Amino acid sequence: DYGRAFDYFAEGNAIRRTGIEYDADKTRAEFETMKAVFDKAFFDKHRPSGIADDTPIFVVGMPRSGTTL
Repeated sequence: DYGRAFDYFAEGNAIRRTGIEYDADKTRAEFETMKAVFDKAFFDKHRPSGIADDTPIFVVGMPRSGTTL
């Protein structure tokens, strides 16, 4: 019964959302700060950095976070 299942899903989502504090303006300000700090001048100052080797690596053992690399 997809209709009822979705109703329960939506209800659970609404309950879960009440416990999450999210401030879009605060998040936006944090990203603006990161953009200001890590600008082109920052990366130019820290060159060379990283590893020059083009050999691929495999990242394993990371916890599942719902994002992709």
